[in-house]
Amino acid sequence: MADSDLIARVEVAFAKIFKNFSAVWSRVIDKKVTQHQIMVLSRLHALGPLNVSAIAEALNITAGAVTGISDKLIESGYAERIRDDEDRRVVRLSITPLGVETLQDVRKKKDQVVRQVLQGVNEEDLEHVMCILEKFQKNMERL
Repeated sequence: MADSDLIARVEVAFAKIFKNFSAVWSRVIDKKVTQHQIMVLSRLHALGPLNVSAIAEALNITAGAVTGISDKLIESGYAERIRDDEDRRVVRLSITPLGVETLQDVRKKKDQVVRQVLQGVNEEDLEHVMCILEKFQKNMERL
């Protein structure tokens, strides 16, 4: 295990990266759509219409949080509620064409930002970073 000074430096670096990512998101990527809204739209785009509990479980957030996010997505025209024909109590959230367009636009902007962040980092260093991040992820999953 690394010494406490090095661990503190890693902790500060992560905090700065997350803070800067949030700032870049709101300034560059999209002012209209939050990161959580994009996560929900991505799920809906990949898997089709889903109920609130399925979205909450997939994203590891509460059903109440999903309901709030869904309301904003619907209000903005990015998603819509669909009632099940056989059981009207069942309501699913579905992405709209505007939601798909917005998701694709955000993904393009995010890709551009990531490419700028990684500019000057060679492939070997990126592979090394990925190896370390994968170890972090495995350790996080055990917590």
